[in-house]
Amino acid sequence: MADIKFLAGLDIDGNINLNKNQLQSAVIHPLGSNPSSPSIGQLYFNTSDSELKIYTTAGWIAVGADTDNYVDGGTYSGGTLTLERTGNLGDIDISGFLEIGSGAG
Repeated sequence: MADIKFLAGLDIDGNINLNKNQLQSAVIHPLGSNPSSPSIGQLYFNTSDSELKIYTTAGWIAVGADTDNYVDGGTYSGGTLTLERTGNLGDIDISGFLEIGSGAG
């Protein structure tokens, strides 16, 4: 297949399959505000706040911005291990198959 060398003004309305090849020296679309009528999975670089953003079912979110969701503590009571998390995720309860500190020795 011949190399395409001149792509000035190329506008493709559809999908591009790179067949596992690399996309090199690409630039994410830079904009000063969220694009209107986005599609799920759409990316752009917000030049106003210097953040890479992706559109999800929850709206526009900054990639890597959700760093406050992590386990920061835990308890064990009545056969249930509870992992306490910060951020907007709830705690995790694990029960029914744990034995902690059996005392066998």
